[in-house]
Amino acid sequence: MILIPVCVFPKLIDAEDSKILGKIPGYLQLTSRIRGMETERQLYFPWLGYFALHGENIIGTGGFKNTPNQSRRSGHVEIAYEVFEEYRGQGLGKKICNKLVDLAKDQPLCHRLIALVDLDNHKSEKVLLSNGFSLERQVEEMDGNLSNLWSLQLEKEKLATSIIH
Repeated sequence: MILIPVCVFPKLIDAEDSKILGKIPGYLQLTSRIRGMETERQLYFPWLGYFALHGENIIGTGGFKNTPNQSRRSGHVEIAYEVFEEYRGQGLGKKICNKLVDLAKDQPLCHRLIALVDLDNHKSEKVLLSNGFSLERQVEEMDGNLSNLWSLQLEKEKLATSIIH
């Protein structure tokens, strides 16, 4: 599986494929929504929205909701991911999350990843657990709903040591 930035994806496909993609239910709305978030939040690589490509199929999305400099606590970045319904139950959410973690680990300003998960979304909690995240606490979101806050401290020292050796 690979992640392709939404802003780059249309440049990778030819005109015929573009016509086909435009017919996928929700594709144009999803692309528009992700591009709007990137523009509004002034996101830049790697802090973008991505399509998850598995084989020849777009099976979901993933991305970062802010940059390390845009969080209340410097160095904290929120991730989000989704596997489209017809591809669920195959371990693909775990792979999308893992790819996002790998991207963040390579960035010196990112020290901690967080994810907000609906209280009843146990499958997403399994994805986070399998990627090393820990449940911190419940938080009230801006819409008044409660969510579980999960976090992963990125170990930069081990990464730096492995690069040197």
